[in-house]
Amino acid sequence: MPLFHNRSPRQEEWLPTFVERCEQFLDRVEEAVETFLLSGQGEAFESSIRLTRAAEEAALAARPLLGGRPRPPTTTGLGGHLTGVADATAGMLTAARSLLYALRCQRVVLPPELSEDFAQLLDVNLEACRQVLKRLRSQVAHPNLRMLEDQRMDGLAKESDRLAKAIVFRVFGGPSGAEPGDQLMLRDVVLMTDALSERARRTADLLDMLTPLSSRAGR
Repeated sequence: MPLFHNRSPRQEEWLPTFVERCEQFLDRVEEAVETFLLSGQGEAFESSIRLTRAAEEAALAARPLLGGRPRPPTTTGLGGHLTGVADATAGMLTAARSLLYALRCQRVVLPPELSEDFAQLLDVNLEACRQVLKRLRSQVAHPNLRMLEDQRMDGLAKESDRLAKAIVFRVFGGPSGAEPGDQLMLRDVVLMTDALSERARRTADLLDMLTPLSSRAGR
């Protein structure tokens, strides 16, 4: 049974658009970090951040509205819980955008020898975010498939933790090439990146909670 069986027409309208725009936003984040790794601070990176911000605003604009305003948090039932998932997903996007702002505002300089590891860390965390969107798009409540998806999310979170710890160790305990004043900023950026997968997993947990609600709605 589809996860959002018997959805209202309004939910049918906003959900696909919201997911698609979230996916486009994650693509912009990935491109922005690639620009940063290739060119460092500068106009190219600034331009990519502006594109990312525009993509985030487009995604947030696709969230469900009630009377032209965001649906209040007191809304109950399947629609309200689904809106809660959309809000949690929006928070996931905001956290990803905040990572770019941290890179820019703190004028972070990533040592070349850490670029590949950081790119891999970002890839793992963006994949965790994309897994949430994939689950939201597929609307599947099959328990076996959900178990496989949960295992995938857990694996991504563990891999992110491993990579983040390895990078932080190189920053502080190995030949990272970072200046002493840059080490704390690098650590913060690494931890912000690592936190994306945990936020994605919490959002996926909220999505899983919709399964029994959708089952009752379909009766």
